[in-house]
Amino acid sequence: MTEQLSDSPPPSSGKTQLMIGAIILLIFAAIAWLYSVADVIFRFYTLSRGQIPPKVAEPGYAAGFYGAMYGLIGMDILTLLLAPVLIFAAVQMLRTRKYGFCRTGAILAMLPVTTNCCCIITLPIGIWLLVVLNRPDMKVLFDEAVSR
Repeated sequence: MTEQLSDSPPPSSGKTQLMIGAIILLIFAAIAWLYSVADVIFRFYTLSRGQIPPKVAEPGYAAGFYGAMYGLIGMDILTLLLAPVLIFAAVQMLRTRKYGFCRTGAILAMLPVTTNCCCIITLPIGIWLLVVLNRPDMKVLFDEAVSR
């Protein structure tokens, strides 16, 4: 008896890789959303109390300080809007539903604005998920889930 070794991965490995990536994405998107909530509250609190560093009180520094504060609040608001999209995409990956939306979620995970504090983790996870989702066996898996 000779065993035939196959170069193709076992059928469950693609789904396992997708599940691992989706769970990691779900965790870090939730962390990014919570961080952004806390950061917006902190920044508005700082601005409302007029707590600015002493150096900012010097001429020419105030505009930069306020510009940075409002710019960071804007990034946090983008994260507050887009992190739930990533969370929904990760849940759909776990359920193997909405293939196109899952690919969109993987692409959004690679953008630093969607998970501002966690982009060092979500960038490689997004790439990994996109590679896994582009495999032909994954497209079949999603098609089977739709037909059920």
